[in-house]
Amino acid sequence: MDSKVNSKSSTSDKDLPSSEYEIPISDNFKLNAKRKLGSGAFGDIYYGINLKLKEEVAIKLVKF
Repeated sequence: MDSKVNSKSSTSDKDLPSSEYEIPISDNFKLNAKRKLGSGAFGDIYYGINLKLKEEVAIKLVKF
């Protein structure tokens, strides 16, 4: 019997392209939910892109 085990039976977060974690914030900004930069008392800070200027930005999601 030849039994082969597929070691990659399920998709992990590392296998998914980063575009699946990109969330449009507005027409100008896109947040990458996979790249958390930090957190504090008022919310979490994520890596983002300013689409018009093609610049990296930090985006804070405020906790309520």
